[in-house]
Amino acid sequence: FLFDIPLDIWAQVGYDVSPLGFRIKGTKDTRFAMRLKLISSVAFSPDWRLVSSTRIDSYEWITEPKVSVKGISIPVKMMVSRLLNQNQDEITKAIDEQVPNAIDIKSYVQQAWELANKPYLISEEYKTWLVLLPKKVTMTPLQVKKGVLNAKIGIEAYTQTLTSAEAP
Repeated sequence: FLFDIPLDIWAQVGYDVSPLGFRIKGTKDTRFAMRLKLISSVAFSPDWRLVSSTRIDSYEWITEPKVSVKGISIPVKMMVSRLLNQNQDEITKAIDEQVPNAIDIKSYVQQAWELANKPYLISEEYKTWLVLLPKKVTMTPLQVKKGVLNAKIGIEAYTQTLTSAEAP
C-alpha cells in the first residue's frame, strides 16, 4: 500500500567556500521539511507478527534546505537529496523494524483460538454442549481501505455435540 510521512529535519551543514578570494569555513544549522512517499507490502509471519517490506517511491520538499553565510546562499538541496538517496535502505529498514511493534494481531488470534476451544451450552434442558475442535487459523489477504488496514480471520474446526451434566 501507499503512504507518506511528513518529516521535519534539523541538520548541521559544514561549509568551506572562497567567495572573492576570502575563505569562509565552519558549520551552520538548517531546518527543512519534506514528505516521503512510500510503498509497502505487508504480510503476517507464521507467529502472527506483521512484517513489511518498504521502499521509497519519491519525496517532495515542503520547505527546501537552505544555508546562508554572511549573505551568501550555499546550495545544500542537492547534497541532502544525495544523502537521502544513499540512505534509502537504512530509512526503510528502520520503518520495517517498527511495524511489528505497531500492530499486535497475535493477541487477537490467540483470543479467538481460546474462544473456539471453549464449550458452549446450547440446551440447558437436555444438557447439550457444542464443542469446537479447531484445526487451523485462516486469514484473508490484507487490504487497505480509506487508510485502514483490513483482514478477516477465520478458524477451521470440527464440531461435536455432547450431552453432559458438566462442561466437557
